[in-house]
Amino acid sequence: MENPQSFFQSALDEADEKIAHIDSETLRMQAELRRKSEEKAILLGTRRALLVQLGKLAPEKSSPEDNATGISKNAFKGMAPAVAARKHLQEIGH
Repeated sequence: MENPQSFFQSALDEADEKIAHIDSETLRMQAELRRKSEEKAILLGTRRALLVQLGKLAPEKSSPEDNATGISKNAFKGMAPAVAARKHLQEIGH
């Protein structure tokens, strides 16, 4: 007959193994879910582009208000980010 301590120890070891297996399976499934989500996002973009090519969906047109900020393309070229941010905030009146 088996010693009660060794029985409990083997049950504990088995539980620990199952927990470790579940943890590794969870990590694998989370990684797979991330990959599938990224793949879905790419496919949705491809689908939209194909609908535009087929003429079933109008292409997106950016409005002039979205692009017209009054700041030239190279207004902050060569500046440190903090200096550029201060300059931008001064230009927009903040």
